[in-house]
Amino acid sequence: MFVEVIVMYPIQHRAYRPGIDNLLVLLIGGIPIAMPTVLSVTMAIGSHRLSQQVVELIMEIVVFFSLKIIICRELCC
Repeated sequence: MFVEVIVMYPIQHRAYRPGIDNLLVLLIGGIPIAMPTVLSVTMAIGSHRLSQQVVELIMEIVVFFSLKIIICRELCC
């Protein structure tokens, strides 16, 4: 789009200002269209990382308590 304004406008003998205005309108107008996609992808990546951390934490807890149970069993019997 930017290349079109730089290359085609001098060939067509048009002023740069309307082309730059149109480019800004398209860029600013595209933000609300792309926002749901960006947010969905960001939330999916975040939830994936969080789930990995939770699984690792649960595994650490299971190992910790299983070692405690083994130690207590050896001391009691």
